[in-house]
Amino acid sequence: MPRFAPRTSRIVRAAALISGMMALLALPATPHAAAQAQGTSPDSFVVRRVADGVYAFVRREPPAMALNSNSVAIVTDSDVIVVDAEFTAAAARGVIAALRRITSKPVTYVVNTHWHDDHTAGDRAYLDAFPGVHVIAQRNTANAMRTIAVANRKVQLEQGPAAVARIRHLVDVDSTVAGGRLSAPERASYLTTIALFDEYVHEAPTFRAVFPDITFDDTLTLSRTFAGRARTIELHYYGRGNTDGDAVVFLPRERILVAGDLVVAPVPLCFNSHPREWIAVLNRLLALRPAVIVPGHGPVMTDVTYTTRVRDLLVAAVASADSARARGLTLPQTRAAVQLAPFRARFAGSDPLVNALWSSWTLQPLLTAAYADTLPLARPTGRR
Repeated sequence: MPRFAPRTSRIVRAAALISGMMALLALPATPHAAAQAQGTSPDSFVVRRVADGVYAFVRREPPAMALNSNSVAIVTDSDVIVVDAEFTAAAARGVIAALRRITSKPVTYVVNTHWHDDHTAGDRAYLDAFPGVHVIAQRNTANAMRTIAVANRKVQLEQGPAAVARIRHLVDVDSTVAGGRLSAPERASYLTTIALFDEYVHEAPTFRAVFPDITFDDTLTLSRTFAGRARTIELHYYGRGNTDGDAVVFLPRERILVAGDLVVAPVPLCFNSHPREWIAVLNRLLALRPAVIVPGHGPVMTDVTYTTRVRDLLVAAVASADSARARGLTLPQTRAAVQLAPFRARFAGSDPLVNALWSSWTLQPLLTAAYADTLPLARPTGRR
């Protein structure tokens, strides 16, 4: 979900979410096998065992403006470490219930890969279910959760209902923006947005933010055992990418990478990202040679093909933005002139919905961020 603060002022704007909701109204539909009317229905996620004691809770809702994140549970001989916590407490409780069918061990740590609500708002459910649980985040994310995220939630709750009301009206009258009847996949996408945002609003009066009580700068390692063998859980921050504080979780023995929103399918989310540094971050991820990648949204990946494609897209976007500025083009001129058509074909193909997502969630915000990010920032010394 694109909920980002403008990088120039750090003042929060929920306009990306709200305008994105409005843009959703005009999206053509495409079949989606897992479409659900309720974002938190029992079959709205699938539990995938990706290694002994490692489980991915992969969301199955259709593409929509309100989405839950994927989560991962890493079981050890003594406890469970969870990565990311969904958009609502209700959704997080659904994952907790599924986790309890897998193991009776307690969750002792929840890792937030970044500050967005769809990865952090469910933290409270874990604290309620497992008193004493610790929340871990990279230092920049922890700071953002206390500042940007609080203001962003306020604006979303103020402005989001109007956009959702318009979507609800179209469902009620069985109409698209153009006046045609809603197809089944279109209806499912609208209903998912409505149901999940309604749940978010319903929880708002009793919502209590949970802030990380453990932070790290570059690397944090948790040493455990599983089935009597060492299980090492590495948390890494390789620099700014999708946000200022993207953490990844890597299991070196199993070569499993939990990537957060540094990797999102079917298209990257690029609102107010840091494309130039994101390239370097993805190169660091590729250097880990992961056998399995669990993205922040989208299916589990068993090779690096998609991640490499995202890296190559960022390289092309930065090069195009640099060239445009060198030729004296303004940002609007750059956004009009640069289309990155080969990448559109590789990400979206002929799928009309994914093409619409590509335009609104990837291409235009990516070019905006790349145009503003043409001069490389000095990196702290000593980073490896």
